[in-house]
Amino acid sequence: MLWCLLGILSITPLGCATSKLITVATITTVHQAMLAWRDHVAAGYATPADEAKVRAAYGNYQNAVWVAKAAFLEADQNPGVPVNVDSVLQQITATSEPLIALVVGILNVKGAR
Repeated sequence: MLWCLLGILSITPLGCATSKLITVATITTVHQAMLAWRDHVAAGYATPADEAKVRAAYGNYQNAVWVAKAAFLEADQNPGVPVNVDSVLQQITATSEPLIALVVGILNVKGAR
C-alpha cells in the first residue's frame, strides 16, 4: 500500500514538491521504525500494552495513507475534482509523528536489544 502511494506521488503533477518530499521521507521513516518495532516484538520485548498502543497509532497512520491514496486516484481519474493534495499529505505527516515518537520512545526506554 505505502509503496503504491510512493509511486503515485512520484508521477502526479498535483501538490507542492516540498510536501511530496516530506511525505516520501515520512513514509520511509515510518517503515524503518516499524521494522525495528517488528524485531522488538519478535524478540519478545514488547508488552501487550505497548503492542496495543503501537497498533492503534499505526492504524491511524494507515487510515491517513489510504485517504491520500484514494484522493490521488480520484484526482487522476477525474481531473475536474478538486483535491487539496498538500492537506492530504500533511495528514500523513501528522499521524506519523505520534507513531514514530511512540515506537522510538518504547525502544529507547526498553533498550533496543
